[in-house]
Amino acid sequence: MSSGGATTAARSRRSRPGLVAALGIAAIIAILLASVVGTVRLVALSPDTLTTAIAPVGTDPQVQAVIADRVSNGVVTALDIEGRVRSRVSGPVGALLAPSIARGLEARLASAISGAMASPQFAARWEQTVRAAATVTVSVLRGDSSAITTSGGVIYLNVLPAIAATLVSLKTQGLIGASVQLPDLSDPSTPAQQVIGRLAAALGISLPPDFGQIAIAETAALQQAQGVVAALDALFVWLVVAAVVLVVAAIALATDRRAAVIGIGIGGALLVGIVPPLLRFADQVVVNAIAPPGASVVTSAFLDAVIAAAAWPLRAVTAACLGVALIVMLADLVMSGVRPATILAPTAIGALAFVAVWAVIGPDVALLGLALVAGGGWIVGRRRLGEGFAGQAAGPEASGAAAGDEA
Repeated sequence: MSSGGATTAARSRRSRPGLVAALGIAAIIAILLASVVGTVRLVALSPDTLTTAIAPVGTDPQVQAVIADRVSNGVVTALDIEGRVRSRVSGPVGALLAPSIARGLEARLASAISGAMASPQFAARWEQTVRAAATVTVSVLRGDSSAITTSGGVIYLNVLPAIAATLVSLKTQGLIGASVQLPDLSDPSTPAQQVIGRLAAALGISLPPDFGQIAIAETAALQQAQGVVAALDALFVWLVVAAVVLVVAAIALATDRRAAVIGIGIGGALLVGIVPPLLRFADQVVVNAIAPPGASVVTSAFLDAVIAAAAWPLRAVTAACLGVALIVMLADLVMSGVRPATILAPTAIGALAFVAVWAVIGPDVALLGLALVAGGGWIVGRRRLGEGFAGQAAGPEASGAAAGDEA
């Protein structure tokens, strides 16, 4: 009976490290998934955070150029400049001059619009537009599809409120008649089609339904995103709970609990820390998948801003995991008999190297590099430390045996 109990205990001791390792790996994966899902909810599904992230996109010269070209082309097309020139200048001269005059007016409009977009008034209107769009986007991702403007399966960002000051500037420059009473374009909550209709009536022209609208995505991609958001909302809480339970279980069952904390901390730092670089690599792939033709510049700028904002929460989780691992690692070395003075110099050198890499190359490389160096150093250091203690323990025994032989 006692022999059977001993056998069972031996098997339990042999199987325990495997169970702890499995729990540790599962905990690291849960930390990774909870971090990613939490970051998506924090950045992409918060209108305030999303506005802070993407409002600076309006200062991007490439984005301004796209908007200016789109608006100026829409105005020239709506006014039918070529047709008016041909009707007023008969014969081959009119046909020859019409395209050049139309292009010249479009270039002048684009230049005036670009100048107006560089003004503080435009910046304020742009932020209002972005905030309204962010609110609408989050509502849509939560399932409220009535809050978007779509046409032909394409989702549009309404920038009419942002170009209100631009139209006033064009009127001041004489490109829009002084008698024209421009409607109020500043309310981002007014449906875009109503605003376009009022503006067309004021200008006495016919405007296309997508005037002042920037295509940003396809509706098919949006429907997929709505399903993902619904799943993420339900998944986030479970992932956090699973991460906490798995970490506690792995540490509680581990024979060396400090080693379990260090392993989970460094593993979590490595897995979470690699996500921001992977997001940047996937950026262009996503843009090509969701952006309609000709809209990649604006879509890419918005996505870049969101990814840049999402990188910082992930870096915070990476730093937290790595910080816990380093603290426990230093405590483990001190408790193992290593003098604090011996640890001080390598720690200071590592901190200086970390700051230098962060400043020169970037935070992602710095965090991943520190995690790799810390993990490798800890494994090698513990092995050498164990060998040193084994040698110290064997030394007196060997000396005593030698003395006995001589006697």
